[in-house]
Amino acid sequence: MTQKLMKQANEEKAKDEATPLSLEHSCFNKDWILRSYQLEQIKHFTCLICKQVVNNPVDINCSQHENLDEVLIAGTHCLKLFLENNKSCPIQPHDNCQYSRNNAVRKYIDDLTVMCIRQFEQDLKISHETEGEGKTPGVIKCGFHGKLKDLNNHLINECPLTLINCWFKPFGNSIER
Repeated sequence: MTQKLMKQANEEKAKDEATPLSLEHSCFNKDWILRSYQLEQIKHFTCLICKQVVNNPVDINCSQHENLDEVLIAGTHCLKLFLENNKSCPIQPHDNCQYSRNNAVRKYIDDLTVMCIRQFEQDLKISHETEGEGKTPGVIKCGFHGKLKDLNNHLINECPLTLINCWFKPFGNSIER
């Protein structure tokens, strides 16, 4: 990944940490998906640009690559960012990259069973903060395990880890319920 793309990815990650999650743009964290699946089950759904599990998958089907014997799939957001910054195909340098939506892969990914992404992130944060200390008492947990297509509704309407507005938010504070 180019330095510019890495910088943009880090900026987006920082935004995601401060704002509610958006499942409509970036590809999905492969480590999160691997909590429920084996790598073998998802290896053909890896974005060739960011190496995560594709979100809004597109097939790259330029005539220059028709003899390649590999899955040429990317997340729509990743591909658009790449093309904006590089003006050429991410597989081999040439103009006029051709791509199309892949509805079959999209349906498969929508049907993946996942845990709550906020719970995954909380688990990661706690494991880094408390290595060797045991369980953290009083931590709110989310027990969501459902289809990826249902996750957005869960995050908006049901998740106990949703950030809520605090009276002190204008001063830089927020609390989790």
